[in-house]
Amino acid sequence: MSKDLQTAFDLIAIDCDGTILDSGKNVSAGAHEAVAEACANGVEVTLISGRNYGSMEFIVDEIGIAAPIIGGGGAFIYDVQSKKTIEKHPLPLPETRELVRLCRKEEVILVLEYVHNAIQERSFPPGKRPHPKHGYQRHIIPDLLEELDKLGEPPVKAMVLGESQTLKMVFERIQRLGLFDSMSFSSSSSIDIVPSGVNKGSSLTALAQHLNVPLQRVAVIGDWLNDLDMFRISGFSIAMGNAPDEVKAAADLVAPENDHSGAAWAIREILKRNQSAG
Repeated sequence: MSKDLQTAFDLIAIDCDGTILDSGKNVSAGAHEAVAEACANGVEVTLISGRNYGSMEFIVDEIGIAAPIIGGGGAFIYDVQSKKTIEKHPLPLPETRELVRLCRKEEVILVLEYVHNAIQERSFPPGKRPHPKHGYQRHIIPDLLEELDKLGEPPVKAMVLGESQTLKMVFERIQRLGLFDSMSFSSSSSIDIVPSGVNKGSSLTALAQHLNVPLQRVAVIGDWLNDLDMFRISGFSIAMGNAPDEVKAAADLVAPENDHSGAAWAIREILKRNQSAG
């Protein structure tokens, strides 16, 4: 997309982990106030994350998000006010079952994400379990294959967790088997798997259409490689200071790190540009 940096923005989409959350998985300092300033100036703010809604709800409540949010790495759009799913894209069940078997064999953690929660067989290693405050809605169940049959509903996203080298081998194995074609490393220790054709860019395009906001009037803030799709389709993109160099190079602007109020800085920078454009 050709970007006119003199354009005012009506919608700001913000990634969660590494962006609006600090390294301790708490809402970063100043984010609530910056979101309130944006809303007071007529700019809608949404979250866009690989998390399920149950794992995003504490952020929604703490910073006062009213617009529909995007979760599952783009697999669903959820209206936080009506508590209804606007759009959802499930993973194919046969391939998901094969993924369960593969992850068992490789002894990595597989998390199957639904809109409101997630299920997994293997527990987190000692010291790695997320703190309940951080809102991770994951349920340890004895048998994922049996649970899939019982639920009768496919997940919207799968996440594979493990050591970096092991995950690289698992990633290659999934590719060789042809199970899924929409995979990405959301960190060095996790692989996100979403339905074919789904990513943060496609889902943000759908949300912008739902809100009747042209893409050139959408600004985005993110920190990781899976944010690049939304960088490409937006009118303005800001990378966090803690982002990899590849992400920073793709952005229109670089903010301070997430542990130094980078999200609040980025929101206010967008509002400044709105004032200049107006």
